[in-house]
Amino acid sequence: MTTPADPEEKYISLLTGSQSGKSYQQLATQAATYLTQRLTNDNQVGVDTQATPDPGRSFLGSSETRQINFQAKMEDRLTFPFTQVEYRWEGWSITAQDMQKRVDDLKNKYDWTFYYPNFLGDAQKVQLYQLTLNINLYEEALRTLTEMKRENEAALVNSNFKKYVCRVSSSTHEPEANTTPCRAIVAFNRAYINYHKTSDLNKLSQYIVQMVDNLEQIVSFSEFVGLVGGKQNVYMYAVLSGYRQGTEVKSDPLLSREFGTKPALYADGIINYLEQRLGINDGEALGQFIRDYL
Repeated sequence: MTTPADPEEKYISLLTGSQSGKSYQQLATQAATYLTQRLTNDNQVGVDTQATPDPGRSFLGSSETRQINFQAKMEDRLTFPFTQVEYRWEGWSITAQDMQKRVDDLKNKYDWTFYYPNFLGDAQKVQLYQLTLNINLYEEALRTLTEMKRENEAALVNSNFKKYVCRVSSSTHEPEANTTPCRAIVAFNRAYINYHKTSDLNKLSQYIVQMVDNLEQIVSFSEFVGLVGGKQNVYMYAVLSGYRQGTEVKSDPLLSREFGTKPALYADGIINYLEQRLGINDGEALGQFIRDYL
């Protein structure tokens, strides 16, 4: 990416993630297409209900998304690197009790009170809801992680292999990725090693994403914060949006209590900052029309 203000400046944006969910609209579309083809004896015909690729934005659907976003400016090195781990829950409708339970689950997982009890007030349900949890890591956090001493990284990998009872190959004496946590440990280890073998900025960016992506799935949040240098290098918050049925304030987004430190500059990444300054959106800046977004 380059900017119109200075076409010589270069930036990099990476995005990876996964999504699961229930799309009744897509299921109905597939069933209708199947029946139509059987009745007409024509495999070329189909039914299109304009179902969105995200199940959480479909009729009566829901989805859970986890994605990692990386942004940086490319000079002789990566400057202002930023990585965000985002969890997103979306759906057609959810009861206030179920949303409270989801928020309580986040409290237990991260040992942090995002929303106080009964934060939804008199609302009975939230329609067209989206609950987003963002964990932002800034330059010092990423430097601390990538500059971890080799012996400390090896100790981290070995302790988690024991914790998750991962196997080690009897022939190669290398760890085997036999479960999801074990695969994450192996991927983290490889990314760490590869990071220190290259000076290519594109590859360095990819390895940073892989390290953060896999480490966040392996260790507890408190340990994760410690490994990136402490609370001052992390900024975590949640946002709930949607139509709150049964309340006077219907749809204003609800921002949670914030954890960590929010910097004054590039709090959501340098590319997002440039978008705001230039008055453009993600579609224009990042070419979303040719990228797959979850």
